[in-house]
Amino acid sequence: MTRSQVRLRATGAIAFWLAACAHAPTQPPPSLSAFAPALQLRAVGPTPYSYPELPGRVLLVTFLATWCFPCIGQLPLLEKEQRQHGKSGFRIVAVGMDLEGAEVLEPFAQEYRLPFPLLVADDRIHQGQSAFGPIPALPAAFLFGRDGRLVAVFAGLLEPAELDELIVHALEQAPQG
Repeated sequence: MTRSQVRLRATGAIAFWLAACAHAPTQPPPSLSAFAPALQLRAVGPTPYSYPELPGRVLLVTFLATWCFPCIGQLPLLEKEQRQHGKSGFRIVAVGMDLEGAEVLEPFAQEYRLPFPLLVADDRIHQGQSAFGPIPALPAAFLFGRDGRLVAVFAGLLEPAELDELIVHALEQAPQG
């Protein structure tokens, strides 16, 4: 896939997300700062989490659940991307959507030894009242660039080559502003 195709897909995904969240199409893509309150959540599992460490990194926020087979199926891809690009400034943060919260997410994170933090979704996220809007299907993911701008939105399974190309391209971009 060429960079122009990736940009076109990313632009289309952002436009879809903006329309789905009832934002005016003339507004610029939302930035990570708009999503910050939604990411102030409790983390479970072996990987530490601190929101202040996220700005300036390329960030993939992925929504998953322990009962979601496609979510479990894409864990090896997420682990590979985190290990491959982590030292270059890439970070994954997973948000667990299980209604039982930490009760099921803590043992899940421990068993899978996730190399990225797993946050416990709160009522605002479950009810679609955060900046992420409603999460109607799992898995779902949001990719942010170093400058904090939303780069792409993914509904469903991530396509490995496309995801890797978007991450590499975002890592090459210098933060703006």
